[in-house]
Amino acid sequence: MRIEGRMAPHTLRDRVDQQRVAELAQRQRNKRLAWTLALAVALASSGAGCLIGAALGAMEGSQHGWLSALLDAAAGGPIGALAGLSSAIGPGILLVLALQFGAAAHQRRTLHSAFVVDLMDALQDDLHPKRKVEVALDLAGYDQPAKRTWSGRSKHGNTKHRYEDRWLDLRAKLVDGTRLQVVRRADVKTRKGSVMKEKRWVSLRIQPARQVRFEAAAVEAAALEAAAAAFHDPPEGLVVRVSDTERGVRIRVMQLDAPILADEVVALAEAVLATGVRAEPV
Repeated sequence: MRIEGRMAPHTLRDRVDQQRVAELAQRQRNKRLAWTLALAVALASSGAGCLIGAALGAMEGSQHGWLSALLDAAAGGPIGALAGLSSAIGPGILLVLALQFGAAAHQRRTLHSAFVVDLMDALQDDLHPKRKVEVALDLAGYDQPAKRTWSGRSKHGNTKHRYEDRWLDLRAKLVDGTRLQVVRRADVKTRKGSVMKEKRWVSLRIQPARQVRFEAAAVEAAALEAAAAAFHDPPEGLVVRVSDTERGVRIRVMQLDAPILADEVVALAEAVLATGVRAEPV
């Protein structure tokens, strides 16, 4: 799913939330269908295996007499039982792998959708009531050919890929005139189709109203304190840059082992905005 353009904040929130609910319902339907199909295939495969095993058991039992052969055939024989079990295990393993892969992709999209919905909820009282937000939201997932930045092989010949998934770019104007930009990105490294490492990034750009300025030392101290207090898992990376030419602040946060939540980002932005100093009129 991709949402792009300018729209009212509540419109963006509702569209993302509706898509999340619809996808959850569809995933539940797909899961029930997959289990039904797997059970049907397993039963059919097991039945066929037992028939084949019965025939083989009869041939095997013929060495011990016709009565033994008939008993082995009726029971399916040990070979039939083994054939039935092995034929039922195959579809089960494929189903488990398919469901796990689908669950991981679904969880990623759910986290991304939840971030946007929670961000709109957290900012609803601060957003300018007459201004629309500008958004580019991409929930297609990281594993798209256009997002692949590198491919190679390990020393054992396993395929490796690196992806850069810039899945959110949101720009908004706040009530006090501050312009806020929130960019989310994921750098993903995979091997044999499995995620080996993921760096989760959030970049904030805060441009205050003209009469407000920032001091680098105060902003950096506030950002460090907010990151330590607001983030449920301390980030592995935090970079703060105050620009006089842009009259604003750029903050970049990186997480390795935990998702970045919307309330953490809002707390960080609020802490930085609180350090703003109103310039004296000349």
